[in-house]
Amino acid sequence: MTVFLSPFKYLRLRNERGTRLFFRDFWAIFLLAVVFSAPFIFFDQVNFSRAAGFVDKMGSLASVLAGFYIAALVAVGSFSASIGDLDKEITNGKIYLNPNDDTSLTRREYICAIFGFLSFLALFLAVLSAFVLIISPPIFAVISDISFTVEDTEIEAFPLVRGVLILCYSAIVSAMIVTTFYGLYYLTDRIYEKSGEILPKDGSE
Repeated sequence: MTVFLSPFKYLRLRNERGTRLFFRDFWAIFLLAVVFSAPFIFFDQVNFSRAAGFVDKMGSLASVLAGFYIAALVAVGSFSASIGDLDKEITNGKIYLNPNDDTSLTRREYICAIFGFLSFLALFLAVLSAFVLIISPPIFAVISDISFTVEDTEIEAFPLVRGVLILCYSAIVSAMIVTTFYGLYYLTDRIYEKSGEILPKDGSE
């Protein structure tokens, strides 16, 4: 079971205030998901789950990104310890695995957690996209005939179910995008930060 749960280690990480990193990113993910979902929810003619639509394109992109994420994971895992002090604890913006931990993660552990999670998201999104493309036509055909009444108001199930599914799919895409930016930011900037050092006084004085 640990094998299947290991990519979710990132969801357990906390910052110095004790806030889980995923909750730290919640509003960015939510707002991006709303932006992605709105055109498909409010305009039926916009192609979401048909061939060459949003799901089809995102599935193709996710399959490519999965290779990138796994390559980044392998690269970081095999980097020399001298590059960016990878095996030293993070001192600026500490990251903890558990609330009561006394020591923060090393840079290598943090980056591996990010790209392990991203690898899972990309693989899951690629498989989910293929699944949605196959099953959505018959499922939507069945749901389109279902309706229910709430306080004498008849509500069709199709727009409601379609809207929820679009929002959930967009949330997964948004989580992958937001986490990718954090991973790229850390790889291109924070990984090379050095801890401050107190230099000896100049003896010429």
